[in-house]
Amino acid sequence: MPRRNPLSRDNIRRVQKLEDALEDLRKGNSNYFSITKLTSMKSLCRDEEYRKEYCVYLASSVIINAESLMEKDNAGAIFNLIQQAYHVIENIAKDSSNTNIVVAKATLSRLKNSQDQYKRVKWTTVRIIISRDLLILENILQCLLSPTDIAVSYAYEATRNFAEKYNPHYGTGLIPESIPMLETIISFWNRYKGR
Repeated sequence: MPRRNPLSRDNIRRVQKLEDALEDLRKGNSNYFSITKLTSMKSLCRDEEYRKEYCVYLASSVIINAESLMEKDNAGAIFNLIQQAYHVIENIAKDSSNTNIVVAKATLSRLKNSQDQYKRVKWTTVRIIISRDLLILENILQCLLSPTDIAVSYAYEATRNFAEKYNPHYGTGLIPESIPMLETIISFWNRYKGR
């Protein structure tokens, strides 16, 4: 349910910049934007109520995406974990009681443990991600469990992991394949523009 208070003018401008990038991708005026275009999420998510609502909204979008993948990949265990995480996200966003915090932390631990393989690549170690959806939900739970100054970075990471795509013609970033995800993100924020 949308809040009564519309976004500030600065945040409306931030959403407009995302809309402009989306329109350029749609029209083919541009085929690539740096993922840093999404850093505006840090400002948009400073308000705790917006942040909580956005986290639930983004998690519901992950569920929709995961349902379509289920039909293709038959990844039942991953889908079950995604569903469980979504319900925990809904609960912690509505009520941050001690019980819900304990459950959210346990779920966060399960999400991390489900993707706890690492590989040494040249001079660094990288985490092997088997499900981007699980990673997004992990970012969302970290966002909901963290103080504002840290939470906004997790909101950005969740949004980045949701929208960032790769195509050998364009590279990694916001590219034509990102259009449906950008539409989803912008749709949420447009509800609060005060139109």
